[in-house]
Amino acid sequence: MTEEKPAFRYSDINISSMSIKSGETFTVSVIVKNEGELGGEAVKTYANDECISTKVVFLQPEETKEAKFECRLYKPGFYTIKIDDLDVRGVNVIGSKPAVFEYEDSIGVSEIMVPYGEDKWIYASGGVKNIGSREGVERVVLYVSEKEIDGKNIELAPGERREVTFRFKLMESGNNAIRIGRSLPEIVDIAVKPDERWCTFSTTRAEYYQAGAHLYIKAAGYHNRPEFGILYLNRKIKGKFDVITKIATEENTSPYAPAGIIVKNNMRDMEDLNGYTTVGAMSRRGYFFNCHTSVNNYCKPYKYALGCPEAPYWLKLEKRGNFFAGYYSKDGVDWVLLNKANVPGAGTFQEVGLFVNSASPEMRMVKFEHFSIEERS
Repeated sequence: MTEEKPAFRYSDINISSMSIKSGETFTVSVIVKNEGELGGEAVKTYANDECISTKVVFLQPEETKEAKFECRLYKPGFYTIKIDDLDVRGVNVIGSKPAVFEYEDSIGVSEIMVPYGEDKWIYASGGVKNIGSREGVERVVLYVSEKEIDGKNIELAPGERREVTFRFKLMESGNNAIRIGRSLPEIVDIAVKPDERWCTFSTTRAEYYQAGAHLYIKAAGYHNRPEFGILYLNRKIKGKFDVITKIATEENTSPYAPAGIIVKNNMRDMEDLNGYTTVGAMSRRGYFFNCHTSVNNYCKPYKYALGCPEAPYWLKLEKRGNFFAGYYSKDGVDWVLLNKANVPGAGTFQEVGLFVNSASPEMRMVKFEHFSIEERS
């Protein structure tokens, strides 16, 4: 049996300008038609036989589309531009400027949190590119909370990009802003045990950490059992209130792994479901609202929202008398109602916190930010 495949044909290559300045952006376009079955293909643009841009194009059978590529060339001279086997077109790069080093905004870090006292190497990597028309040398500097920690000299040809990696350790507790050159900062926390404002309760293996306003729960536990790592306030909240938190990052161990906000009359007794209400999300499954709605230890079925949540996202739980409402948001400004319900067993005073379950024997870590409670009169 012959496997049916897409068959892309190219025509009408065009270039926005035949003469450009070094490092200036120009556009290459081409008409693409699929004469085969549904599918995609990586369309590549070449300058003097070197690939300078790639875009994956998906087309229905017999569909035609214009593909556009934003390109830059740096070294002065004449370049032949080619896509597939089309006739070549020429671009003349003029002007000369010294090496100019461009830093990518985002960097990668190997750890977002290290427990205080743990002797662990942290790796940070960021991209640097020479957008000038001459070779040059740049000293790339690693900053931790705006202090220079390390540096490396790199030499780049015109248009060359390189990934620069640093290895370092952090010893003092707190939030550390990691930056490479002119990149945006990435936060790495050196975290301690939660302070006196917090209590913990575990029905599975769990660990709890805090770095300033950043809270971490690492927990195992099966999804069909009341197995949680719970971090809750060391005081009960009276009457009406709103609870908000942001799930900044999370490790996904299972589609059924939940995390979120939890409210109960008594957090340390998981058999007593009076006042039990949660709003959260299951990794790759959906946002949910869940509560205990009777005195017969029956929990209302999970109410899911369509879509698969991906951190960062926000959660909110409102209490008005015995009525609760759960919300989610992608920005903490525009909220979507999940569900609301009457919870008859909810006490006047309730305990409020955060929970994590991994739906797996393995522990997973969730980072919470911007936890707040607004008590309503």
